[in-house]
Amino acid sequence: MSDGPADPDGIDRADEAAEIDALWNHLPRTDGEARAEVLDQLGGALVQRGKHADALMVVDAARTLYEELGSVIDVARCDHNAGVILAELNRLDEARHRYRVAAERYTVVLCWGEAATSWRAVADLLADAGDVDGALAALATAAQLHADADEPVRAALALMETGELLLDEERAEEGRAVLEQARRALRADGALLWVARCDQLLAEAARAEGRWDEAFELVEAARAVFDAADMDGDRDRCDDLWCSVLIDAGRSDEAIVRLERARVTRQSEGDPVGVAWCDLHLSRAHDRLGDPEAAATHRRRARAVFDAAGLDILLRRRELAVRT
Repeated sequence: MSDGPADPDGIDRADEAAEIDALWNHLPRTDGEARAEVLDQLGGALVQRGKHADALMVVDAARTLYEELGSVIDVARCDHNAGVILAELNRLDEARHRYRVAAERYTVVLCWGEAATSWRAVADLLADAGDVDGALAALATAAQLHADADEPVRAALALMETGELLLDEERAEEGRAVLEQARRALRADGALLWVARCDQLLAEAARAEGRWDEAFELVEAARAVFDAADMDGDRDRCDDLWCSVLIDAGRSDEAIVRLERARVTRQSEGDPVGVAWCDLHLSRAHDRLGDPEAAATHRRRARAVFDAAGLDILLRRRELAVRT
């Protein structure tokens, strides 16, 4: 008979369950602000356990108490947290509403940065719903609020998100202009990792506009930063992007050699999603070379992995689009 869970995840789950029980037991002995704070903690613990419906009920109870206490900032925070939970529950219209309410409340008490964060959450949901104009407007509001809060890096990140969305919509010229603005701000603040991520997106813009040499230079610059920071995931994305540029530039043979090598490496490292990325790019390379059978094989492999990993939504994004 086992004395308890042997794996760390099992131990963590037991600790989380004990924390939830302790908070529930403590709750009847509290009132007023102390009760609201315990409910706050309980809501977070329930989210960690994946009990989102219970967490929403608890967060809203905390919100009611904070409203009675006249704490606008705490009410706004609860509204934002409720938005996060509702999004997890796939109640997206309600989530957008709660994020907007949070943003409005934060603005009333001059918490510009917090309001901007809520507007960026609104933008994410609008973009996923296909309301690009609404998402762009929300991101513009967020960028300005971050600037008002003297948060230049966060303002630049909102601009980065704007540029990425424009690239998704195949508005490369507009996207590049916004990304260059974001890059200047990030560079001025010394946020080099974010500069590198901006370079990745600028490489995508250059790729979309057929400026292959510039795209390669930008990918190389970004990869050097990620390599120095030992950020394997970002480095792999740079390698994939390099191959995408090769394919678009009519150098699919070179791309296949690189992708097959990367595929073997990622397989040996136990990275099935990374392997699937290689397969999806290989499908496009083989399409370009007039080998539809090989392309279909790699595409099926990629989709099977993404479906199994619950990442099917990624297949609808720009990075995974199989372009012929």
